[in-house]
Amino acid sequence: NVLSLGRCNRAFIADFLEQRAKEGEIREFDFEVAASSVVSVLINYIILRVMNIDTSEIVKEEKVKRFVGYYADLWKTDKKEQ
Repeated sequence: NVLSLGRCNRAFIADFLEQRAKEGEIREFDFEVAASSVVSVLINYIILRVMNIDTSEIVKEEKVKRFVGYYADLWKTDKKEQ
């Protein structure tokens, strides 16, 4: 079901983010909370699709770039700190 998929993906995403931080690509933060945030957005999209609600506005390239950019800005390392 969708909830177990979210739990599985949350752990995968948290591990992925932690590894990126260890490699200096992103800063240290609460990886579980960040993963939950990403999974929540994905589950919301799935629910909208299942309910046959128009998602065309959500998946427009401009909006996806803004979403990715938002998280990238939150997570990026500050090169001055290193």
